[in-house]
Amino acid sequence: LTAGTVTVTGDLNVTGDGGLCSAPLVNATGATGVSTAINKLITYKSQLIALTERYAKVYDSTANTWATSKDFGAGKIAQSAIIFQGTQSTPYLFVGMGTGAFYWVWDGTNDTTTWTQHGSQLASFWALVGEKLFVGYTSSGEKTSFTEDGGIAATFASVVPVGDRASILTA
Repeated sequence: LTAGTVTVTGDLNVTGDGGLCSAPLVNATGATGVSTAINKLITYKSQLIALTERYAKVYDSTANTWATSKDFGAGKIAQSAIIFQGTQSTPYLFVGMGTGAFYWVWDGTNDTTTWTQHGSQLASFWALVGEKLFVGYTSSGEKTSFTEDGGIAATFASVVPVGDRASILTA
């Protein structure tokens, strides 16, 4: 397709507003290995990761299949994911499990190992603010905390209740 001085090769999709965008990287219709809804897609270390209820799946574009990287356990639901490096030499994938389990960290060394669960930190949602990774969760009220070091054993600051006038949160 050629338009003016711009040449695009490969597959294209037409968006709802009539614009053009590149085709999706995943043909989810024909891919095997995912039987439940995908909650979150994230690219980490050149791999496409899908969080489906209790699983983290890695996509193999050659075979058009999803392989289980991590089974978080029966009744567990991976709610959020973010990539954060902090003061570490490499970035890590952080997966929040809500209030049902402590969060998980993956270093991406290979598809199925090197997942580590934090020993005490809950996580429903993540946010990057500057060089800090903030975590939010509900446990007897809304709470937040942050880390700057990242990695497998990230150290989080004291918990701050959200909306508590006595606790001022600064970035």
